[in-house]
Parts: sequence; C-alpha cells; structure tokens
Amino acid sequence: MTQNIGHRGACGYEPENTLISFKKAIELGADMIELDVHLTKDNEVVVIHDETLNRTTNGKGGLREKDLSEIKSYRTKEKDQEIPTLQELIDEVKDKVEINIEIKLEDTAMEVVKIVKRNGIEKNVVISSNHAKQLRAVKDAAPDVRTALLYYATKTDRGLPVLVFFARIAFCCIKKLISKRLKQAQAEYLNLTHFLAKKKFIDELHELGYKVNIWTVNKAKTIEKMKKIGVDGIITNYPDRI
Repeated sequence: MTQNIGHRGACGYEPENTLISFKKAIELGADMIELDVHLTKDNEVVVIHDETLNRTTNGKGGLREKDLSEIKSYRTKEKDQEIPTLQELIDEVKDKVEINIEIKLEDTAMEVVKIVKRNGIEKNVVISSNHAKQLRAVKDAAPDVRTALLYYATKTDRGLPVLVFFARIAFCCIKKLISKRLKQAQAEYLNLTHFLAKKKFIDELHELGYKVNIWTVNKAKTIEKMKKIGVDGIITNYPDRI
C-alpha cells in the first residue's frame, strides 16, 4: 500500500504549514503529514518553509532575527493564520497521523529531536533533510526515529527545474551519489523528486533495503505512474487524490 503523505498539510486547499492545512490533510485521508521547520532567535521550533517571513506572511525578515513572540504577531497572507510551533502542531495531530518533519537548516535537528522525545512520538515520526551529517546525529540521539535523505532540496521551488535538468543528463552519476549519501546518512528512506523516479532505480533502492517517498505529485496520471513503479509513499498537495 502506497502511503498518502500531505505536503505541508493539504496545501492545495489551505495555506501551507498551518494548522488548518494539517487538519484538512487528515480529513482527506492522509496517513502522514509533511512539514518544514526553522528556529527562531530564542531557539523555538516553528513550522514554516522559508528562512524568511516574506513569501507566506504579512511579516518581513528572517526567522532567526525574531523571537517567538514577534513571529506570533504575524499572520499568513491567506486566511489570516498564525505560524504554529512544532509543539502546537504535535498537540493538534498526535495519535491521528504520522509526521514527516523536514529540517531546512542544520542548526535545527537537535531541537526537533528534543521535542519529539519529550512527546514520546519517536516511532510516529520521520525526520528528513538533505544534510546527511544531521540525519546521522538524529539517529545517534534517537535511534527509534526514522530518517529520510531528501533529494533534492532547494531554498525555493524555483531552483528545482535547473537541478533536475542536469541530474537527468548525468543520471548514472546521480544514482551513485544518492546511494553514497544514503549510506553516509544512515537513513531508512529516500525522499526523491518525482522527476528522477524510475522503476529500475526504485527497485534497486528496495533491494538495498531503502523505502522511497516521491514528491511532489499532484496530477492523477503521475500518481498512478508512481503507484505502478512501486514507490512507498507519495507526497502531495491533494491527499484526496492518492
């Protein structure tokens, strides 16, 4: 069975990385929700994709430049939602759905692990990152937490097409690089862009003992293709389409 993973909640319907988006994903049948985290100036973990407030909220500036009380004064541009902390998100969805927490910057990993352990949800969480070193640190600190190497990660979605273009040209080399980085990370999962998802590659990864989640897949035709090639999970903006 392919796992249904809500991307930033159900961000095709609600503002990304908000509590209403995560609630919507659960309503639409998601098995897991995927979210992004950053640290504030006072080392609180908040759920937001970008390093700055600019794109998604009525605030401006970097997350690391502001403490939590200031960040809580801002609202999303869509539907006037508060930026949740990771703890608030866990309080909302604990025992309802599994959680994939994507670490955007290297300084966040250990703070996330502390929160996961404090809530006793190690077996219901996947921590993903493109930082192999941080994933190893997560595994050392919390052996029961599953980890996922993210390939690719870009600061904005606009950078992805360029990376994919060059990756397709050098796909044999990219496969070797991914395998090497999976070993370095000691991860159980590969969270892979669907542009690089080929059946032979998925089969090879399965033979090596890895599970593969594919992102971000929204079109029905591509969803069916991903199911046919045997991926373990599909990350989507529309959980009702899986």
